[in-house]
Amino acid sequence: MTCPIIQPSRDLYNKVRAGFIARGTTLHRWCRSQEFTMGNARDCLLGTWDGPKGKALRARIIEASGMSVSSPIEPDNHSTPEQAEATEAEEFFYWGC
Repeated sequence: MTCPIIQPSRDLYNKVRAGFIARGTTLHRWCRSQEFTMGNARDCLLGTWDGPKGKALRARIIEASGMSVSSPIEPDNHSTPEQAEATEAEEFFYWGC
C-alpha cells in the first residue's frame, strides 16, 4: 500500500497556521519552541524544501497543528485510500504515514 502524501502548497501553509491559531498559539511560536526556523517551516509547507528532512518536518508540523485525526476513521467508509472521503490531512495520518 502506498501512503497518500499531503502536497505542499500555499493552502496547506494557511491551514496549518489556522490550526495553530485554533490551538491558541502560532506556527512561529511552535517553531521557536522546537528550535526550528520559521523559514524552514514555511519552505517545507510550501514545497520549496521537499527532500526527506523537509517532508519529515512537514508531517511533524501538520500533526502539531492539530490537523491529524484523533480518532480512527470508520473502515466501512474508507476501505482504500482511493475511496476515502475524509480530508487530505485525516487520510495522511489514518493510513499510517
